[in-house]
Amino acid sequence: MKLTLLDMVQNILSAMDSDEVNSIGDTVESLQVATIVRETYYDLFSNTDIPTFHGLVKLDAYTDLNKPTSLKLPSNVKEIEWIKYNWRLNSENDYRDILYLSPKEFIELEVKSTPLTGSQMIEGPNGSSLYVLTNKSPTYWTTFDNDTIVFDSYNSALEDTVTQANSLCYGQFYTEFQMVDSYIPLLDANLFPLLLAEAKSTCFINLKQVSSSKEEQRSRRAQVRSQNDAWRANQRTYSGPDYGRKGAPRRRPFTYTPGS
Repeated sequence: MKLTLLDMVQNILSAMDSDEVNSIGDTVESLQVATIVRETYYDLFSNTDIPTFHGLVKLDAYTDLNKPTSLKLPSNVKEIEWIKYNWRLNSENDYRDILYLSPKEFIELEVKSTPLTGSQMIEGPNGSSLYVLTNKSPTYWTTFDNDTIVFDSYNSALEDTVTQANSLCYGQFYTEFQMVDSYIPLLDANLFPLLLAEAKSTCFINLKQVSSSKEEQRSRRAQVRSQNDAWRANQRTYSGPDYGRKGAPRRRPFTYTPGS
């Protein structure tokens, strides 16, 4: 069962034998409880791989023609799992996997394989310059700053720059916890008992200066249930290299995590 923030605050206040409220802002204590629920949410799930947090990511377009092969990564993206681009060779959709290269590999590829004819000089990282092909749709991508996706080419016969409309990006994203009564955290229903139990246990300790063995027991049970559910649901195919393993495949799509 999914709960609103107000539902959770009222439940926790009742467990602590505190005053009843109709809104999270009715009392200082209710607002404190709501804040603890939010902090607990981020503590529990910011580094957890939850299917609900995966989906298509809308890359933002650049209006700067000095960067015709760039698209901007939204700030709420935690991880990129794959990017596809529509080549549209025969006026029909033809989405192809775009392969990730490290910045070093990307630059080496551009330096070695990009001829001066059929190419364009673009603005690179820190005011540098790069040559990209202008006669074919993208094949590779990289990022130099964890904010901008840079492709190796674009097809000037079809478009003036790479476009948001022709790109498909799939990844994991962050969700902002909203401090409003009706807010329902973006979680699977089976994870709400864990969030409520952990928040309730924290509220007893922080606000009442006592521990509740019953609530801590519920929290432990909820953790076990959530781990079991995550194990059953974890059926994603691993598509990328293991950075700790030698000989990992390189020239294929794989998970890229900003900041790594």
